Amino acid sequence: MRVTVHIGLHKCATTFFQRQVFSNYKGVNTALDGPIYELFDADGPLLISSELIGGVPWTRKNRGRPFQPTSWLKMFRDRIGRVQNLFSESRIIIGVRPQVSWIRSLYSQFLKEGGTLSFDSFFSLEQDSFLSPEDLLLSPRIQFLRESFENVLLYTLEDLKNIDHLCEALLQFVGGQEMGPIRNRVQNPSLETHLQVKTAQLLNSIDQWLTEHSMPTLRNSVFQSFNLNPRSIASVRMAGIPSKSFSLRENKHKQINKYYKSDWDGVLDYKDILGAI
Repeated sequence: MRVTVHIGLHKCATTFFQRQVFSNYKGVNTALDGPIYELFDADGPLLISSELIGGVPWTRKNRGRPFQPTSWLKMFRDRIGRVQNLFSESRIIIGVRPQVSWIRSLYSQFLKEGGTLSFDSFFSLEQDSFLSPEDLLLSPRIQFLRESFENVLLYTLEDLKNIDHLCEALLQFVGGQEMGPIRNRVQNPSLETHLQVKTAQLLNSIDQWLTEHSMPTLRNSVFQSFNLNPRSIASVRMAGIPSKSFSLRENKHKQINKYYKSDWDGVLDYKDILGAI
């Protein structure tokens, strides 16, 4: 049986592919972040897709408690090693994106999940920060996959501009027969404005303080019945209010691009070597 594992790095269109693409593949047995019984539902090619396979950038014990960073790159190697032990002949799909946009998107997700840090505290090349710059290196991840598996398909978010071609290439790679219509719709959009970011920081800080003092939080049942919580208010209710776009300062943008240039060039070199999209 052909087994393909999609390593869904956080904020690299994993949810889009799971909901809009892989679920529409015909002739493919899929396990998309779901129960283990899906692995045994049918014969034919098996496609496993999960963000957890490649590790997670942060964890926390309970909602409302502070996040803790992980050793993300090490976790990636450890978990891929376990995949190799379980499915030594599996085919691998991985999607990546340039670090400067990846970091911004990760920060947005961090806030949506309840984080309170400023961007400079979340990520910095000049001082200690929540995310380690080394944990965002991509070339070591691709190199480790090449050493562990024979068949690796690498795509970048740039390839989504030709979505039909990308989806067809992925279908052939996993061994599917055909695919249904693909709705090119954004999943889990980022916080796009300064107002959304500041709202998320403020509400998350209040929620964390309430939790620490054993008081009813902003996620209580009354608020939830109206779909009101820090995440929905910041990402949905604030979305239509005019505000300056949230983007990295120009010097920060250039600094990050310069720091990761050789790493990203290595990713593109690997893409050519692997004969990807």
